[in-house]
Amino acid sequence: MKEIGQIVIHKSFGEGEICRKEIEGKQQYIIVTFSIGEKKFVFPNAFEKFLKAKDKKFKDYVDLLLKNMNDQLEKEKLKNPVKNDIPFNNKKQNKRKNNETEEANIAFKCNYCDGGKNKNRVGFRGACSSKLISININEEKRVWCNQEECPCFLYYNGKKTRKELDAECEEDFYVCYESQLLREWTAYAGAYHMGEREGKPKRIKRETYNNLCILTTREPRTLEEDRFIFAVFLVDDSFEGDEYQEGYVCAHPKYKIELSPTEAKKMLFWKYYCNTSNNTPSWNSGLFRYVEDYVSAQILRDISRLKKGTKEEDLSKEFYEYYCKIHNIDSTNVRRPKGALYKR
Repeated sequence: MKEIGQIVIHKSFGEGEICRKEIEGKQQYIIVTFSIGEKKFVFPNAFEKFLKAKDKKFKDYVDLLLKNMNDQLEKEKLKNPVKNDIPFNNKKQNKRKNNETEEANIAFKCNYCDGGKNKNRVGFRGACSSKLISININEEKRVWCNQEECPCFLYYNGKKTRKELDAECEEDFYVCYESQLLREWTAYAGAYHMGEREGKPKRIKRETYNNLCILTTREPRTLEEDRFIFAVFLVDDSFEGDEYQEGYVCAHPKYKIELSPTEAKKMLFWKYYCNTSNNTPSWNSGLFRYVEDYVSAQILRDISRLKKGTKEEDLSKEFYEYYCKIHNIDSTNVRRPKGALYKR
């Protein structure tokens, strides 16, 4: 099937068209033309995390290529098993001894999304409500929400119906990071939207495997000090990012917890975190921050307390104990938080 001319959707750059292919050694690449210019992607690998095919036949074609590629990789692993003599709970300690890449937990700043919101969920499972879309465009001035190719922008301007918008989100076409965040349980580093590096993907430069990912947000018309934690997960897979694709972290299949709106409002991010430069609850630029182990332990401990009496009580306790074990922390002696809210 011909790749040239196919329409694809990228999580940061929106809709684009494959304009040509290139081959470098044994690796194939596709070049996609977006509104911000041309971008180069590994083919078909980029369709696992970064690109989505708009045409169903092309999607099926790419899915088959990915399946064949992954099947071949599994066969090669079986032929050449990799020995791993480092105990699972000591990986972090051994890496530090060997002066390898510094490890870190990671907290993401997410735009508030009420898609799929109910009494048990904050949202982040669908396109935003019509009211919130209007706020994001007119008041919050969200960069992606104001792009002409953004599905929500098209809906706001009457070029797409609500039914069409919801269908796109349900069918897994890209609307925004946040609309799919708690369906995919994958957090992306994003791309630069201005300056000399505009359009270039951001990287996650520290090793995040087996560390905690903390998802934070704040509702519109609230202050930065009101930022709250709405979900956490143990990083099971990650990609640093390169000049073509942004970095990302993926959740462990078991150790991931979503907070209800009531629970989340009790988990204020700045109760735990403090900037090194000042004691003010201010995020400023950047989509993510690196977080110390003891701060992550405090967050997990307090979540386990919040979950007492709920169906996630056992999981939250197990998650907390497991995290402390692999990070060599005494779970019975984790100190109280001393974030920016306590230092004002």
